[in-house]
This record gives sequence, C-alpha cells and structure tokens, in this order.
Amino acid sequence: MDAAIDEYLDYIQKHRSLRTYRTYRPVLDVLFRNSYTKTYVDEVTREDILKFTSDCFDLGLVPRTVYDRLVTVLQLFKRHGFKGLVESSDWPSYVETIRPIYEEEEIGMMIRHANPDEAMIIKFCVASGFRDREVRYVVWRDVDFRNSVVRVTAKPIWKFKPKNYEERAVPMPSVMIEQLRQMKERRKMHPLRI
Repeated sequence: MDAAIDEYLDYIQKHRSLRTYRTYRPVLDVLFRNSYTKTYVDEVTREDILKFTSDCFDLGLVPRTVYDRLVTVLQLFKRHGFKGLVESSDWPSYVETIRPIYEEEEIGMMIRHANPDEAMIIKFCVASGFRDREVRYVVWRDVDFRNSVVRVTAKPIWKFKPKNYEERAVPMPSVMIEQLRQMKERRKMHPLRI
C-alpha cells in the first residue's frame, strides 16, 4: 500500500496542478496511511473505506470535507483498478452552502477605496465572472479589443489549465474593453499580465 500511495502521489505531482497535489498529499500520506492497516492494495474492502470515513469524522472533520477526502482515496484505488468500493448510501451527506456574494454597495466601497488599477481589476472580476485563478492568468493577448471578448486560455509556462481543460471566450461590455485599453496604455512597462 505504501508503494501504491507513493506512486499515485508521484503521478498526481506530474500530471495535475500543484494545488491538487498539495490537497491529495496530506490526505493520503497522513489520514489514509494511519487508517488503512492492511499491507496490500488488493486487500481493500468496503469496510476499510468505511473505517477511513469514520476515522475522518473522529478527527472532527465536517461531512463536506470527509466527502472530499473520500473522493481522493477512491481515486487512488481507481488508479490501481479497484472501483465500486462504496455504495451510494456510504457517502457523507452535507448541505451545499451558498457562496457569499458581494452586495452592490460592498463592491462600490471596494472600488472607492482602491487605486485606479485595483479598481479596474475589481470591475473586471465583476464583468467577466472569471474564477480567481482565471483572473490571475489573464494576459493582454487574451483580450480581443476589436471583438470585445476576453479569453481564458491555458498558460503552460505557468502551469495554468482552465477548469475542465476548457478554454473559452467571454463577451465584455465595450466600456470595460475601453478601460482595459487605457490600462494597457498606462502600464506599458508590464506587457503581459493585466
């Protein structure tokens, strides 16, 4: 089992994002190694997986976190050819929480207290609906000033891949595109990142 965990983490480190690796490593290296007492991968049973789930709850983890940890462990076993280790009733139940949304007044206050470039970034986030990581990796060549769209594209040099490996183009208001054009002119010393 130890070799299987090491091999899987090596695979994750080479083929997934750094964030994924940093999420999987403590789950498998600490939580699962402490829970799984058998020597070999092929000895796994449903009871072993249920024990892992119970061990996570005993550590005080909330159902959503236990669910995510269970997904990680089952991915490890799937990689080694073991599927169907749990039944649908074995999955922890949790309530999907609503993500907090900034109210219009809060956004306005942030913009009023921001410098011009920070205000532009806030407006860009609101107008585009881009995820945090997508905003961080937008470069000027992603902005199509003529057609008023901004693209989410892979950036291998920074090891950025769009979610679900899907690049996309997002239409933007022409006012926003003009503000981006002005920002680009002001920031001639920074040719790539917005």
